[in-house]
Amino acid sequence: MAWRSLLGGRTGQSGGLFWVFAQPLIYIAINLTVFITLFRSRIEINGIIHEDYEVFALTGMIPWLLFADALGRAGSVVRDGRSLIRHGANLPPELIPMASLLAQSVPFLAQMALLSVWVGASYSVPLINWLILLGALALTAVMLTGITLLLAPLGARMRWLGEVIRIYCVVGIYLCPVFYTGEQMPESLRLVMALNPATYLIQTFRDALFLRQAPHWESWAVMATLALLVYLAGRVIFTRSASHLADLL
Repeated sequence: MAWRSLLGGRTGQSGGLFWVFAQPLIYIAINLTVFITLFRSRIEINGIIHEDYEVFALTGMIPWLLFADALGRAGSVVRDGRSLIRHGANLPPELIPMASLLAQSVPFLAQMALLSVWVGASYSVPLINWLILLGALALTAVMLTGITLLLAPLGARMRWLGEVIRIYCVVGIYLCPVFYTGEQMPESLRLVMALNPATYLIQTFRDALFLRQAPHWESWAVMATLALLVYLAGRVIFTRSASHLADLL
């Protein structure tokens, strides 16, 4: 299921797997080229000027794209797998949303690997930061698993939920620190940024690859708490809904 979801409409297409990896890697390569050669932007954080704005932006964009994609697919994944739910009597229903999330993770990991290679080759990155990156990946997996399990049955029950998610994905990128810091956000919107779970997701990756210093422990504590709570809520909601998913379709 994950393989079919990963290939999407490329099933049977010559070189389909190549494009699965080529597209996200080309996207990152183009962004690195544009930020480095054209924009040459700098960003100030806590009074320190950072010349590597391309790393700042990409450590926000790559996690955000995965987060938004996971939200968008979670709301419709049960309806998309209705035939398996109705006729796959021996198939654990949670495998359907998990297969979709696994497929979504492949381009994200390819992009993050390319960015990590670039950062490692261009800057001095302490060993602890690579361990921090592994921690960020682990927390991301827990959080997105919970979100997927939580939204999958809710999306089958509330068909309008997908529209709300799409609106959030359009607006949400400006309500978390993808292109700018919390200091640059107007004070009236800083609370909104603080309530956005993507803010803490992005901060964990930014600690590892951009700041390359002691992590923001407050953000990590919030991220770990959110990931655990969302995962537990997702497991409970999906388990209670699993027996009558077919009735919702």
